Amino acid sequence: MRGNRLKTRNVRLCRLKRKVSTFKNSKLQKEQFRVLVGILSSIKTKEAFFSFLGILLTQSEKAVISQRLDILRLAHKGFKYSQIQERFNTTANTIARAVASYENSSQKDRDNFNQIIAGFKYSDFENNRKRNDRFNLPTGSTRQFLREERMLAQKKKSDL
Repeated sequence: MRGNRLKTRNVRLCRLKRKVSTFKNSKLQKEQFRVLVGILSSIKTKEAFFSFLGILLTQSEKAVISQRLDILRLAHKGFKYSQIQERFNTTANTIARAVASYENSSQKDRDNFNQIIAGFKYSDFENNRKRNDRFNLPTGSTRQFLREERMLAQKKKSDL
């Protein structure tokens, strides 16, 4: 009897998740996005920005956004999919989705994006990357790195 109740509850939860993930109210989504953009544009310091995004985003969301930014930056520089795949240990589908998102946006949005990317100095990132390459350290994907960090932290806790 108890197993049937749990099964029914799990089915209801799955349906609820599906409804939330497929819910499309474009007017509400646009308004929520406008609010987010307004808040982000009002943040004055880098420290406040880090704090805000640290609370707002999960580690996985930070990893996905960061990886997408790097994929678009390298694609814009003319790197081939295979080079990007090797560099970030990601799939061609991930790269294609990022590039499609860029290509499906308006010309004005692409111009703004290009201007922002061109104005940012990636020297620290590139220097760290070159240092890792020089010492033959594996870089892998950001998600893989975060997963390994969590596993090490859990192992340390269990050893104590």
